[in-house]
Amino acid sequence: MKIFLAGPFHSKEDETRLEQTYDLLTQKGYSVWWAPKKVQRGYESDNEELLKEINETEEHEIEESDILITIMKRASFGTAMEIKHAFDHHIPVISYLLSEHPDFSSGSFKYRVREIVRTDEELLSAIEKYC
Repeated sequence: MKIFLAGPFHSKEDETRLEQTYDLLTQKGYSVWWAPKKVQRGYESDNEELLKEINETEEHEIEESDILITIMKRASFGTAMEIKHAFDHHIPVISYLLSEHPDFSSGSFKYRVREIVRTDEELLSAIEKYC
């Protein structure tokens, strides 16, 4: 099973949490695509060619994935775009929420996200449903 791991990098804490989840999933034997491990960092760049390359790569990898997992304390534009792209390509989305932010009450979010989890155990159980 191939998993696309998504989530914002608003802080070092965000990146650490994503890294921990990446490690958990790879240790469980899943093939995980996560941008910092696979493409050049450049999200803050003004280089349009680099941004185009990153976005096209991510879109392709979402389309090749069996499932998309997001990890968020609050919504971000980039992660919302990844959720929408997965949904449009019939890729199930699991969101691992780290807070009760109002963003997660939106109809758009609820419509596109198949499952919401709040612990590693819940995440692993949710993934198993799609194996």
